[in-house]
Amino acid sequence: MTRTQNWLAVTVVAALLGGCAAQTGDPGSASADLLNMDYDASHATVTFEQDGAIATAEATVLPDVMEMTLRMQGMVLLMTADRATGVFDVDGFAEANGEDTQMVESDLALLVAFEGALTEPYQQHAAESPALDFLNRAITAWSGYSETMPLTRTFHGRLDRSSSLCANVNKPGQGVQTQRWQSATHDCGSTAGDCSNWTGCDRWDDNSSTSYVFMSMHPIGGCSDDTYFGGSSTSFSCYEPDHPGGTEYAYGACFGRCGGGCGGGTAFTRDCIDHDQCVRLGHSIASFWCDDEFTGAAWDALWASNCSGVNLKVDYNWAGTSAEGNCPTSWNSTNDGCDVGCQFIDGDCFR
Repeated sequence: MTRTQNWLAVTVVAALLGGCAAQTGDPGSASADLLNMDYDASHATVTFEQDGAIATAEATVLPDVMEMTLRMQGMVLLMTADRATGVFDVDGFAEANGEDTQMVESDLALLVAFEGALTEPYQQHAAESPALDFLNRAITAWSGYSETMPLTRTFHGRLDRSSSLCANVNKPGQGVQTQRWQSATHDCGSTAGDCSNWTGCDRWDDNSSTSYVFMSMHPIGGCSDDTYFGGSSTSFSCYEPDHPGGTEYAYGACFGRCGGGCGGGTAFTRDCIDHDQCVRLGHSIASFWCDDEFTGAAWDALWASNCSGVNLKVDYNWAGTSAEGNCPTSWNSTNDGCDVGCQFIDGDCFR
């Protein structure tokens, strides 16, 4: 059986079983759908549904400020952003009684799916609609919100205004043999040390850092962490490490992109890669250890420029199949299509 025949067989069997052996990078489920969308330059409204859960977002762009209201699962989220300074305020409360509330895991999952469903319309129409651009960016920022952070707070702008890493993102056309790597780090506490106890990690301690992150629009993997880690660039597997000293390579799930996993926005920044490194290397979005990284990542999700030309055309996605992390080496950089989900990074994706 050829690789193409095997790929089709796996996909058909998965469909018959009601599963999805091959991820597509869209975090939404089979029942997810954009119910309606209406936008012009200054106003955008989008309603999204997934498995019976409905989210409705409305954004307005004025000369000085931008405003966003998001209603979902009995919660109201508000955002107001100052276009001159970059400062933005957020608030969240229960729609029934106005009392304070908090993000939970199901809220975050719905927001990630919402952004995923917006990928195509956002990339096609955001340039002509600042309101749609702001709506998508606000959802991106909220999709990474920590369950431990209060929903009422102010995010202040930074002096550098950006921590863009666009120059280091791997993209089609860069060449089969070219691989760009970016380091990432987080801190777990204020105690200096070598991370033998992860609660004592400082920034750039070995166990709180990943020396080689392959930033790209590679889709999610078939494990709960969605990301591939390894001790070298040819030994990746999908799992979540917990502050190991020897795991220095990572790729997948749009590592370094601002937002949860993959979506329409293509901003890659220092703060976003550090936040990804924190929540994927032993913590979760709910961990307060990553809240400081999220503060900068949320600002970048709203304001950082998108990186151009980074979208990948995936020919074979082996996530969730027996080939995941165990692909024949003959598939690597042999001009036979872009394979993802392997223990190596296929250079054919970047021809």
